[in-house]
Amino acid sequence: GVLYEAPSKASNLIGEVAMGRKVFPIKSHGDWVEVVIPRDGGSSTLSGWLIAEGREGSVLRKDPQESVRFAKFRAGPAATTQDSLNEKWGRVRTSNADLKHGLVNFQETMRRRYISSVGRVEGQVGRAAINGAKHVMGGVKQDMQKLGRTIKQELHSLPKPKAIVKEVAKAFK
Repeated sequence: GVLYEAPSKASNLIGEVAMGRKVFPIKSHGDWVEVVIPRDGGSSTLSGWLIAEGREGSVLRKDPQESVRFAKFRAGPAATTQDSLNEKWGRVRTSNADLKHGLVNFQETMRRRYISSVGRVEGQVGRAAINGAKHVMGGVKQDMQKLGRTIKQELHSLPKPKAIVKEVAKAFK
C-alpha cells in the first residue's frame, strides 16, 4: 500500500509499503489506519497512514505467528523534570561544541589544501615561465651568435685602418 503523512490522499506521500511488510497499527480514522513500520535492522521507525481497504480487501492482516497482543496505546506527555531537561540541553551543547570543533578542523584542512594547491599552481606557473624564458633566451642567444658572425664577416670585408689612413692622407697632399 501507499503510506501518506495524513489520512487523506491529498497529503504528502511518504512511500510504498511492500506486501508482507510488518506494520503496527496505532489508530484508525474512517477508512484509514495509522501505522508504525520498523526500519530494517534499525533503531528508527517510520510512521504514516494507510488506506485500510484495497481492491483485494483488507490491506492489513494479522500475523498468525504473532503471539504478543498490543494494547491500545495512548501517548501522553512525557514526564520531564528540570534535571532531565538540563541533561538533554547538556547533550545538545556538547554535540554543538563537537560540531563547531569539527567545522574548525574542516576549515583548517580546507585552508591547508587551498594553500597547498595554490603553491602547486604557482610552482607550475613559475616553472612554465622559467621554461618559456629559457626557450626565448635560447632563441636570443642564437640570434646574438648569428649577429656576431655577421659583424665579424662585415668587419673582415672592410679595409684595414692603415689603408683608410693612407687614403685620407693622400687626399690632404
